[in-house]
Amino acid sequence: MASGQRPPNRQLAWARLQRGWSHEELRIQIVRAMKAENETDTGLSRNTVRRWESGERAPEPRYRKYLVIVFGMPADQLGLLDPEELAMRPVQNDDGIEVLWRLVSMFSGRGDMDRETFLKGLLAFGATPLLPSLLEEKAELPSRLAHQINSSGGLSTAVVEDFEAITVSQRHLYWSTAPLPLYTSVKSHVTLGQELLKAGGPQAVTRRLAVALSESAMLAGRIAFFDLKRAEPAEADLTLALQATEEAGDHALAAAVLAHVSFLAAHNGDASAARATLAAAVAHSRHHTGPMTRAWLSCVEAEVMASVNDPATSLRALSRAEGLLPDEGEEPEWLDFFDASRFAGFAGHAHHVLGQPDKARAHLETSLAQLAPDAAKQKAVIYADLAATHIDDDAEAACTYAGQALDQLSESWYATGYDRVQQVRRQLTSSQQNRQVLELEERMRSMIGNDQSS
Repeated sequence: MASGQRPPNRQLAWARLQRGWSHEELRIQIVRAMKAENETDTGLSRNTVRRWESGERAPEPRYRKYLVIVFGMPADQLGLLDPEELAMRPVQNDDGIEVLWRLVSMFSGRGDMDRETFLKGLLAFGATPLLPSLLEEKAELPSRLAHQINSSGGLSTAVVEDFEAITVSQRHLYWSTAPLPLYTSVKSHVTLGQELLKAGGPQAVTRRLAVALSESAMLAGRIAFFDLKRAEPAEADLTLALQATEEAGDHALAAAVLAHVSFLAAHNGDASAARATLAAAVAHSRHHTGPMTRAWLSCVEAEVMASVNDPATSLRALSRAEGLLPDEGEEPEWLDFFDASRFAGFAGHAHHVLGQPDKARAHLETSLAQLAPDAAKQKAVIYADLAATHIDDDAEAACTYAGQALDQLSESWYATGYDRVQQVRRQLTSSQQNRQVLELEERMRSMIGNDQSS
């Protein structure tokens, strides 16, 4: 670093990227805010904005004011305060680790934390929500977490490694575990991660923990929205995941979380918010993301834009995704929900929504042929989409495919798949009523009666 130069302002850069703004767009936002306050713009340039982020110069006091206004965030969260100003912050005695420790002690009824007692306490708190077979393999993790926290008073690499191990295990469990109990488990793990993060520690260690915490919160959001159809909890989970990505500095993860948020916006019928979050996701994807991640983001854009009636953008996004698929590159381990077969599924659904049944069927059949035998959740969606493409010309085929979707849902519940079967049933007209339709209705009632989410 050159003499006298400030460190790069990651917080300001991250806040800009979260909104999908370029340096020029941020400049425009500041000038607009100044005009609203009847203050004259003295020639702010996008290069000046860039230099604020690079550390080459600090924003002048009046620009700090408008950065706070534009982002709606306090100055300390935007990296605008110098060490002397930060030193004036009131001291808060809020040791999250001590809170967690007291909770565990209350659950166990004693203060001495041997391995068995601490494990029982964490189980009562919900912080080690693993299946018995997994507990056998990972039984030492809660004990190691307890020892490390108790002995050091803060985070260590060993603590983070143990937390990461549970995060990875829960990600794997997603494909084989009922969504409701897994959601409860993941949420408890997220709560533990939040408490651990409060302990502080070396930057490299806290960043690793923030990555794992963000991934877990994103998983919680995915389960809440796609598996359980609970939009409000999903929004809260994804908001937490997005906050953690700032601490983590992980652009690929931030892009993924924002892409999931765009699904929520589209579900709520807010096309403007969906476009804005997708733009922010794309802004992050320009930094250290592989071709498969960018292809998935394009598929999300294609599906979301089709759902908000923007066919041109949807088709361009599909074409872009298809062009990225042959490329190879390093991808995050959490991207286990996308591959070439999933691309075909995205493409099939988008073409169906856009009123192109022949293209939709071709892609959907390709997806079925490529999906792994145990991909029950995705197969349920594909069969339901195939059913939808036959509603107008072959009600019998539509019922057959819808029944096959229910077969998959009986193996692995997925609310998104069930919703699509419901859509098929609602679109079958009175003239198409037959024995198969009645059988389909009966199966659907039975499935909901059995509470497939638990």
